[in-house]
Order: sequence, then C-alpha cells, then structure tokens
Amino acid sequence: MVAWQVEATFQNQFISSYASPYTEFLVGSFALNARELGIQGVRFDTVVPWSESANPYLGETWIADDGKTYSTQNLFRQRECFKRLYRVFHGGEVADGLIYVPLAGPPIMAVESFVDIHESGEGLYMHAASLKDGYSQDAMRVWIVGRPYGLLAVHSIKGALLKPNNRIGAVLACGGSPRLTSRPGVDRATYAPDPMFMPTRSLWEAWSWIDRGTAQWWPHWKNGPLISVSGSGEHYASFYLQPGRRVLLAATNYEPAAQEVTVQLQRQQLGFADGMTLEARDAVTGEALPVDAEGRMRLNIGPELYSLVRIGPPAEQDGRDLVAR
Repeated sequence: MVAWQVEATFQNQFISSYASPYTEFLVGSFALNARELGIQGVRFDTVVPWSESANPYLGETWIADDGKTYSTQNLFRQRECFKRLYRVFHGGEVADGLIYVPLAGPPIMAVESFVDIHESGEGLYMHAASLKDGYSQDAMRVWIVGRPYGLLAVHSIKGALLKPNNRIGAVLACGGSPRLTSRPGVDRATYAPDPMFMPTRSLWEAWSWIDRGTAQWWPHWKNGPLISVSGSGEHYASFYLQPGRRVLLAATNYEPAAQEVTVQLQRQQLGFADGMTLEARDAVTGEALPVDAEGRMRLNIGPELYSLVRIGPPAEQDGRDLVAR
C-alpha cells in the first residue's frame, strides 16, 4: 500500500481510483447487505465520474504531445464496479432491484449501461441564476432526458436562485421528469415561485390522466404541424397526446417578466373531429381556460414559470385515468 498516493477524498473512499481495494469492499458489502438484510437497491450520490487519478502505478496517467503527464477518469474501471453491482441487484442476491445514480452531467453510458435510474440537476443547473442562464433546451435534450439512452431519468429541482416551479417548467418543456416531493407543507397546487412549494400531486394526476406511458410525445422542436405557438419573448410548448381524446400541454415562459402565449391547436392533426367541443383546464389550479371555435387559447404565464393544461372534449376532462380503462 505504500505505493498508493495519499490524499484526502470524499469520505476517504476510492483514493481517487476505482482500482482501490475499497471497490472490492463496496461491492462485497452491498452483496452481503442484500443477502442478509434484504435491501433491494442502492441510491448513490454523485460517485460517477469520480476524482481524476494521476497514479502512474495503476496505468491511470497519459503523456501528451507537450510532454506533460495528465490524469484520467478511468471510466472503464468505474464501469466494472457498476457491472458487478448490477449483477448483485439483478439476479445475484436480488431478483429485480435497482441502482440509482445522480450525475452532474449527461448520462455516461460506459457506466450507466449498468444503472436503472439516472438523476441530473447538480452543477450548472443547481446554481443557475435564470432559465436562460442554465436551462438551455438544446442541452437539456441530452443531459436530463433518459429516453434516448433507455434509462429512467429524473431531474433534481433543488438549488438557488431559481425556485422549484421555475425549474419544473423548463424540465416539462423538454420531456423530462422533475424529482418531486409529496410532503405536507411542500405539495401545493400552485405555480408560486416559492423555495419550498411544488405541485406534486397535480403533476402526478395529470400524467395519469394522459397516461404518459402510452401517449405520443410531441416536443416543441417537432410539433409545428400539430400546434402553432406565439408570444412576445422566449417560450416553449410541448405536449403529450392521446389522439382524438386528450392533450396535456406544457407551455413555459423563459422571460423574467410575465408573457401571454397564444396556442393554436390544429384540431384535425390532433385527431379531433370537426365541430367537436374542446375544453381546457389548468392541471395545477383546476381553472377552466377558454378555447375558441378555431381551437385557439391564450395563456398568461408568470415570469420564468409555466402552464400545464388538460385539453379534450368535456367527457374526457373528468374521465377516468386511461390506465384504469
């Protein structure tokens, strides 16, 4: 052990390398706890990617053209650690457990091929001063949405200066899933930019109403043939669709001032018959929102906030969740 570099690391765990003997202890400890205590999984806290290692004895350095020696992230050693953990919780000691890994960046598939749930939100998102400053929709499509990677993904909405409802709007616009809390005093049916409030049950009920698992997803970057959206500043509108029955629309205002956003529904393209009456209801507040005969509606959205709207014929507004049918 005298050949190992000695330096402080987080809880003195990996000593900057997944080649550390601690890796053996980590995997073996979780296997023992799964076998003896019946734990069904583990939620880590930003352990990938780990600290860079500059230990030449472990082959974790490289020499650049300038002659200088640089450290590495040794991602494939991290991959081997998580591959072994995945076996523990998927057929080894547990038949069908899970591994939950938060990252400060986008999914790292060299490692997360052996992860069930990816969480983003720390780093630049956590410290963003405004939606325009930190929540680029182009970047979020890669960073926080698990669908392209075959992962379940959630986005942590903690941090400052932005409040939970500010962050939720940005996440909904790109098809992400905000990490929500349903505690008394926190779960409030409001858009208020409060440091604690989030409309958890309202969102869960709206997702059940539309049945996200079977609904078509139409993000703002490709839904032009189905809706047209206009406003005075930066805004995004995306929606889930059960053709001819239900639409769950998320319209997000990126401006630091309130903005009126006009949404024009292309009724036939959405599957609604000519002459069918459409009603709209705010999924958070329950407020009825007018939709004219042409399928046009106007949304007044607060500064850096959003509107989540249920749209459909009257019989569908109070209809049972599609999952229950």
